[in-house]
Amino acid sequence: MREEGVDEEQIAAAFFVDIVRQRLQLAAVIEALLDFYAEDQLRADEDTYMPSVAWA
Repeated sequence: MREEGVDEEQIAAAFFVDIVRQRLQLAAVIEALLDFYAEDQLRADEDTYMPSVAWA
């Protein structure tokens, strides 16, 4: 980005937005998993493979 003439503030803003977006997406996934646990739709042994599936 720097080579393309983007200044430091713009670079920082771009990455901060990406980080915030990632955190919000993670929060949504965690909330959904907690709902599944609460409704007994997900067992503890089933969540061990979930991260590799979710990020593939």
